[in-house]
Amino acid sequence: MTDATINSDSEPKHRRVTTCTRTVAGLLWLAAATLTYLISLWLLKHHADWPPEARISITLAPLLPGVLYLRTLFRSFWEMDELQRRIQMEALAFASVGTVVVLTATNIFAAEGVRLVSYPQGLGIGGVYMTMFILWSIGVSISTFRYR
Repeated sequence: MTDATINSDSEPKHRRVTTCTRTVAGLLWLAAATLTYLISLWLLKHHADWPPEARISITLAPLLPGVLYLRTLFRSFWEMDELQRRIQMEALAFASVGTVVVLTATNIFAAEGVRLVSYPQGLGIGGVYMTMFILWSIGVSISTFRYR
């Protein structure tokens, strides 16, 4: 019985360390994706004469750290308890639907000649990620408040 108690106490501590490590790793991948995105924007702006293949490669470069961020995020997601998972699912649903609404409204305004942003193709990938992040943060806050 003592062994079971010791094992059950050490497992949550190990789980917390793993979750904390994955959270830090996720934040680092997110920072890398953001930095890569900003560098790619700068390169594309200052080197318009590069061939299309190079411009496409630079445009797609932020996807690699973005995918690694999502991998880390999913791994930490499956280590959460049921309530944390439910809060995250509700926040992601809120952010996804909200982002679709914002993008649709932006496109409708652009079609009618009203420019809400200075990008000719809409918000762009950075704007979509930022909208999703802001709405996810609001969703986490609402869900967390609801379950207290």
